[in-house]
Amino acid sequence: MTTLLLSLALQTARAECPATTDELQEHLDDAIEGYVKLDQHAFGDARDAGREALTCITTPLDPDLAGAYHRMEGLNGLVSQDDRRTLDSFRASVAVDPGWQMSDDVAPPGHPLREAYEAARLAPPSDRVAVSVPRCASVYVDGVRTTARPRDRPAVLQVVDKDDGAVVWSRYLTPPSEPPSWSSVPSITALDCDTPVSGVDADRGGRGLFLSSGIAAVAAGSLAAGALLSRARFDDQEYTSEATGEALREQANNRYYGAQAAGALAVGLGGFGLAFRYVW
Repeated sequence: MTTLLLSLALQTARAECPATTDELQEHLDDAIEGYVKLDQHAFGDARDAGREALTCITTPLDPDLAGAYHRMEGLNGLVSQDDRRTLDSFRASVAVDPGWQMSDDVAPPGHPLREAYEAARLAPPSDRVAVSVPRCASVYVDGVRTTARPRDRPAVLQVVDKDDGAVVWSRYLTPPSEPPSWSSVPSITALDCDTPVSGVDADRGGRGLFLSSGIAAVAAGSLAAGALLSRARFDDQEYTSEATGEALREQANNRYYGAQAAGALAVGLGGFGLAFRYVW
């Protein structure tokens, strides 16, 4: 009977999919309350429910809620005596929600929690690295739509359906973990839309086209210079026979037409690169 009651209590504490942002906020509040009351079991149950709710969330977090989630993970670092996790999670909270102030009810002056949070305020910000954006989707990092994420601190990473704004994948990413390959996530590969590519993928595609355009432009310039050289040699009669002269003239013409084709290709690739990156 006791085992059954404990099982029911645990099921009640855990989140059910799908979860809402209000439910997540409730679990985070419960975690703080459990910490303040020194109730390790209550804190652990609320932490686990909050973690599950994050993976089941249906709408993107806003920065305030993302900051609250980071603070919960920071508290967990304190409870488990993981100083690195505490500092990194609190650094994330400071970066995401810089205006948040800790109340004396949670941690009075001189309390280890307050000191840990103040240390996080003094820590340098993380630099950022690009994150790929799946087709038909947007990426939110700590409640902000973006194509970059922090390199050396945790982040709430969410993939959102572009069509209806629903979250299709949501996780708490801690270094050195990397986002998965989106092609391995069924909820993301199932997305269907008319948008061929977006975000970093579009940037990469645009850069590739620009690079190809530049190569074609260089080729056009080289062919044009070669055509001018051959034409100059022909005009100066730098040949010893009529056949040689005819060959120079044909060479000049071929290089001239090749330069025109390469130039047209350079312009076309450049135009496609602009459209691929900024229009499509």
